[in-house]
Amino acid sequence: MRDFIDQLMGTGAAWVIVLAHVAALAWAILRKSTTPALIVNLVLAAAVLAYNADHLGIMIEYRDVMPLALTIYAVAAFVFAACTLAGLRVPAWINWTVFGINFSLGVLLLVFLATFKITRLF
Repeated sequence: MRDFIDQLMGTGAAWVIVLAHVAALAWAILRKSTTPALIVNLVLAAAVLAYNADHLGIMIEYRDVMPLALTIYAVAAFVFAACTLAGLRVPAWINWTVFGINFSLGVLLLVFLATFKITRLF
């Protein structure tokens, strides 16, 4: 499964992430609804959690702080978006901050992948 996800991650996936954020932001502005932004947060957090799930034990054992911090951030983003979609009261600024961070990181990923060509990993 991890090989498939590694192959999928590329410039195309970065475009999908950025365009999903742009569409959700446009929907929020035009329709005054935050549901698409919450769904984007939820799906992106679930993707990060699925990607890191098989290495969680290794991250904890070796105290690999950066991927562990990303996983904890994804858990928090997932919980906040899921709680809001379920009707629980979560302050809107929390979900919009997560959305902004995700959007910014998606744009940075797209710029990085469009600028640098990875031809050899080892």
